[in-house]
Amino acid sequence: MTTKISSSNLLYSAIVITGIMFCTNLRSQNYCDPTFANGCSQWHTNSMTLYNLNWFLGANSCMTSDYTADTATLTAGNTYPMLVSNGDWCGCGVWIDFNNDNAFDSSENMYHMYIASQTAQHSFNLVIPANISTGVYRMRVIAGWGSDTYTVSPNGYGPCGAYQYGNFNDFTVHVSNLAGINTNNTAPSFTAQFIAETNDLVVNMNDLVLEKATLQLCDVNGNIIETRAVTQNKELMNLSTQPKGLYFLRFISGGKINTIKVLK
Repeated sequence: MTTKISSSNLLYSAIVITGIMFCTNLRSQNYCDPTFANGCSQWHTNSMTLYNLNWFLGANSCMTSDYTADTATLTAGNTYPMLVSNGDWCGCGVWIDFNNDNAFDSSENMYHMYIASQTAQHSFNLVIPANISTGVYRMRVIAGWGSDTYTVSPNGYGPCGAYQYGNFNDFTVHVSNLAGINTNNTAPSFTAQFIAETNDLVVNMNDLVLEKATLQLCDVNGNIIETRAVTQNKELMNLSTQPKGLYFLRFISGGKINTIKVLK
């Protein structure tokens, strides 16, 4: 049976096909692994969200590290909100092997931070450099006890370091570089209004690309409260369980992000 591809989906289909081939290669590559002398039972990554990739450890073993079958599809030159939830007193580090040399260089460290909290929520922006070529790359996420995973520490550091406690997970990032392609670079437009009587945030969206549209509500500290896939031009987000104050609402559509402030 011959698969028909419309002209509007031709570029995307080509990227997906390329990504499948590269994913196979990624899983066969030999990367060094960090070690965790005292295990990962309470010291591991619980969940990770990056654009279209929503990963949860769930019932899986914290010793399992190869999740390269799970892919985030991103665009060079764009910034993406990323959320990593860690276990007991664990810092977070993120590396992406952008030169595909089977190693995570210091220049490929995208984030590192230690938060002194039993359950740390790492909420940050992942910036994909504009000069990254279209391709598939390995991303490593490390949870390191008592360490920001990057700075020299007796508790462990580095993408392949010797840690006391923690774990690591490898994912796949597919990057598209649309430079030179005629595309609309305008951030998607939307409006939001809080209705006190119902505690609903009414969100109306334009420039909607449904298969890639997401709403993300964050508190004033950048912690993600809710992420949802958009299925229509109008969405209701109930804030009855949230305190009064300032919030940030992100609208992500077609690889573009727009953020506005919301006051409850």
